Amino acid sequence: MLAASIDSMHWNQRLHVRIITLHHENIHAREIDTQAAR
Repeated sequence: MLAASIDSMHWNQRLHVRIITLHHENIHAREIDTQAAR
């Protein structure tokens, strides 16, 4: 039970990092688009 819980926590953490990374890349891409549009 404990091992499964730790596994799940680890997976959630990796998923969270992935979401943050994707979000950051989206913001960055939008900034580049904005600069190119000027």
